[in-house]
Amino acid sequence: MGILQKKILSIEKNILVHGYSHNACMFCIAASKVDFWGNDGQIENLVFLKDGNRTENYICEENTDIKSDIKVTILEEGKKKTINTYCSKTKGKGSCFLYQHAEEEIACEVKVDSFRWNNLWSFSGIRLCSENEQNRAEFRIGFAPNNRIAVVRIFKDQEKYESFDNTFEFDCVKVRLDENHISCYFAKDGNEWQEYMVEDNYFPTKQRKIGYFLWTDDEHYKNWFYTNYIQLHASYDLEPNFDVKLDYYTGVKVYDRYNVNNPWIRQSNIDPQLLDNEDIITFIKNSIDHNYYIALMLNEKYVTGTWAYQVQDLDHESMVYGYDMGEKIIFLVGFDKTQHFTTYELSIEMFREAYEKLSKSYELKLMRFEVQPFQYSLDKGLICRMFKEYRDGIDSSHREELNINQPIRCYGMNIYNVLLQNLSGLRDKGIAYILYEHKKNMKNRVEYLYERGCFNKTDYTSLVKMATKLEQLSQILLLLCIKFRIKKNEELLVKIEKKIIELQQVDTLFVEAMIKSLER
Repeated sequence: MGILQKKILSIEKNILVHGYSHNACMFCIAASKVDFWGNDGQIENLVFLKDGNRTENYICEENTDIKSDIKVTILEEGKKKTINTYCSKTKGKGSCFLYQHAEEEIACEVKVDSFRWNNLWSFSGIRLCSENEQNRAEFRIGFAPNNRIAVVRIFKDQEKYESFDNTFEFDCVKVRLDENHISCYFAKDGNEWQEYMVEDNYFPTKQRKIGYFLWTDDEHYKNWFYTNYIQLHASYDLEPNFDVKLDYYTGVKVYDRYNVNNPWIRQSNIDPQLLDNEDIITFIKNSIDHNYYIALMLNEKYVTGTWAYQVQDLDHESMVYGYDMGEKIIFLVGFDKTQHFTTYELSIEMFREAYEKLSKSYELKLMRFEVQPFQYSLDKGLICRMFKEYRDGIDSSHREELNINQPIRCYGMNIYNVLLQNLSGLRDKGIAYILYEHKKNMKNRVEYLYERGCFNKTDYTSLVKMATKLEQLSQILLLLCIKFRIKKNEELLVKIEKKIIELQQVDTLFVEAMIKSLER
């Protein structure tokens, strides 16, 4: 394979949590893989062939003990059909779509157009199974995380899993079933099918099905998110002392690095002195080629689209996710002049200047998404304790006393007092934005916990009403802070102060009700 001239890693532009750069970048990477709210998978060109002819008597079903809505849309495109599968409510279980009975010789082929995953056992491909429970048999072949081909064989109580490198980057899989053999083929874009394996048919002639199968198990990521991102912390004067002004608490920062921020992200920090004068563009290219995203500081006086551009020197972090050597472009995500987290491009010349004009030397942070083999269970008791720490303003960094043992920030509900004592600091609308995002996700948390059976319908109705009120109040506060930033009208501080007090009052009632509901 020749030298790559262009490579762009996947990112999610509409991420669940922004916060400051460390949170935003990690969710930007992870969300593109786990697809928190979106499709678990999308397929196209699903075809069943019987005696050389297309057959379209699909059996649409869900293979899970937990019932949920499944929507399947079949779109006509000439003689071909495109099937988009939407299963955002699978509740962490497997979902089966578009099966057909296979009592006679039959083939099934499918192109996997997109496939989201966050667990080592995620799968998208073809499933062959027996409907006879007493003689249980199953065969699966398709695509797994990290560009792997997966093969699963189940017969009665015996199960065998294998995975292989998808060296040729196949995206189409076909299985042909006859009386004696299971024959499997792969292709790229549906052309030039290559035989991958053939084995004896261990399925009974009757009561068997073949079709498309998807399994993502996205519950682990949701469970982790809704257990965390409850606590907030802030500096006592709303200045970036030791850390940012106000943010989610996800673990203490040591040597400018968050070690426990996101278990799906692997981090490595590199002192620039260790690069041994290697050109920064060469380093960027090598890192991207190995699927690492790079978070690094740039002097935004030389970065178009930022508020500091051609105004003042400002060292600030962005994240590189791609390059195009032909067009001489670096692809980044960062905060623009309105403090909105977004994608942007820089010419290689401008990027190099912004890096070389930094006021001091900073570590470069390499990040890569890694699927996890472990299960992160929903722990109602832990969630309740996190709410109590938020309510009581407990210093959540007490768990990190091996790293730091001095109180340097305030936590939980105490942040409202800090806001009231430093109203002028709310010119930084990022503070109000995090509050709004925190309340918006709190409403999502209520709905998710109710779906998982953590409290009853009566409690849910009351909690979601208060959470909606919190979201509305925090949105108004955000708009007031944006207006204050533009007009710098001191009279607006009176309205901001009243809105903070009201938000604090409703939040106090909500958290108390949440704790009582969780303890019931």
